[in-house]
Amino acid sequence: FFLMIRRPPRSTQSRSSAASDVYKRQSDTFSLGMVMLEASTLQRVGKCYDYNKAELKIDVLEQMIENMYQRSYSNFFISVVSKMLQVSEHERIDFLELEKALTPYLQSIYNKA
Repeated sequence: FFLMIRRPPRSTQSRSSAASDVYKRQSDTFSLGMVMLEASTLQRVGKCYDYNKAELKIDVLEQMIENMYQRSYSNFFISVVSKMLQVSEHERIDFLELEKALTPYLQSIYNKA
């Protein structure tokens, strides 16, 4: 199947190289969050976008996250995905924070594999 992922809307302000790198990492986190959202809800994330206006439909995104509770995912998992999908890049979890959040669970993840 084909999965279409778009980056979250970008600010029109010019950015320094370091700030640009942070944005790229945060954008990658958002994209991974969208993949995880689609995989866990079995719903297309494309409906979260208004392609004509190039906007993210926040209400649809929030509803998809809410649907994860109906599928009996843990509060921890839903919280991590929600943090990855924060619209504001300043509030969004990055990969280092994601690693810190998952590190305590690595042993149990490896034992179940």
